This record gives sequence, C-alpha cells and structure tokens, in this order.
Amino acid sequence: MVVKYGEILEVNEDGSVVIVVPMGKDAYIIDRQQIEECEVRFKDGRKISPSQRKYIYSLLNAIAEYTGESTGVIKETMKEGFAKQMGISPDFSLSNVDMTLANNFLDFLTEMVLENDIPTKYPISEMSGDIGRYVYGCCVRNRCCIYNKPGRLVNLSRPEQPIEVGDYILPLSKEAETELNRVGIQNFRQTHHIQPVKADSYLVSKLKLQKTA
Repeated sequence: MVVKYGEILEVNEDGSVVIVVPMGKDAYIIDRQQIEECEVRFKDGRKISPSQRKYIYSLLNAIAEYTGESTGVIKETMKEGFAKQMGISPDFSLSNVDMTLANNFLDFLTEMVLENDIPTKYPISEMSGDIGRYVYGCCVRNRCCIYNKPGRLVNLSRPEQPIEVGDYILPLSKEAETELNRVGIQNFRQTHHIQPVKADSYLVSKLKLQKTA
C-alpha cells in the first residue's frame, strides 16, 4: 500500500471534494497495479485546546500518583500503549497534536482511570473526549458517571421499571441519583454536562446476569 498526502482544493455544493495528490515519480504505480479506487482520510486541522492539554496532564498526574511512577514515565508509557492501540507512531507531541487525536488520547486515559479506580482531580465526565463512550463505559463497569463511585443503572425512560433495550439510562451512585430526583433530568444534565445512553442488548443481558448471580 502506498500512502500519499494531498491538498483539498475545493468543496462543491453537491458534496463532492476536489483533492490533488502529488504522486511524482510514483505515478506509474496507478497503472501498474490497476488502481481505480483510493481511501481518503481527513486530518483534523484544529490543534489541541488548552483544556484538552490540561485534562490530559491531570489524568497523567493521577495515574503517576497512583502507580508511584513519575509523570514523565507515565506519559511515555501511556503514549506507547495508545499508539499501539491506534496503530500510529507514539512520537506525537501534546503541544501541537490535532484535536481529534487529543480527544482519543483523553478517552484512552479515562478508560485506564476507570478500570483501576484511580482518583482524579476533576470529574471524569468533565475530562472525557467522548461523553457518550464514557457514560457507556461506566454502565459496563457499574460506576457512577458523575462521582466515579459504585453505582447502579437508572432507567430514565421508565423510572423504577426493569431496563429494556432502547431505554435511556445513566449509571449513578446514591448521591447522584438523589440529586437527579431533586433537580430533574434537564438541570442535572446541564450541571454535569452529561448525556444518557440507550440500553443495548449487551447491557440488558449483563444486568440480568448480575441479578441472577
């Protein structure tokens, strides 16, 4: 497979995009290998934001304190693990990496923190790059998505009814559930910047297994 980088010249009203890829001396490959199609990956032109960088280092510091390693060692270890998972080079810099990669790295770190019950300075829900993915992960682990404590799945679609596929749910501790009942779902979501997820067959079957165990 040949990897080449191009430039977007125009985005048309019909949704088509004009891209120019300088092939240079490798242009013969198109005829030789009878290439008729190509895969296009769009690189995020936005750079990592100050808040993303702050949360990444906050999570790195939390993991370092938990493990007893230095933040520098943890940073390189986490970058290597993340790069292996993503199939990329671990040589990316947190000073100028693009916003999408920064979000993915944040998700990688938050999952590490969740799996090991590592205390954090900021709420994980505030730091996560993909809030839906984070909430779903909390559902799988029975962790409160607000306070990172043991919790239960709360049925928002049909309160106090057994959870079924398609119901909107949140994994909440007793403290968070009490707050939810006091202020209502809209105020609760706005305060904590959280969003419910739909229960799927995996979560429903997992919940049934827990009740019969």
